[in-house]
Amino acid sequence: MEREVYRLIISRLKGDRLKERTYREEIELEAKKGIGGFVVFGGQRQTLKGFIRHLKEVYGGEIIFAADVERGLSSILKGGSYFPR
Repeated sequence: MEREVYRLIISRLKGDRLKERTYREEIELEAKKGIGGFVVFGGQRQTLKGFIRHLKEVYGGEIIFAADVERGLSSILKGGSYFPR
């Protein structure tokens, strides 16, 4: 039942904190418990890309990743494009 409840939760993923081992471990634990997904805020595009791939492996199923990018990806990620505008 715990996994079903976790599927209903969307958590925050702070890309700027991915350098911190303890933060990465907290996010991985949420994924292992079955969290529904994450809203991404900040960080480096390439770092996030690799970490999201890793989380998908840890999760072992469908997981949602979202971001508020109405002003383009570069408004929230370093190395992101300005599209869409």
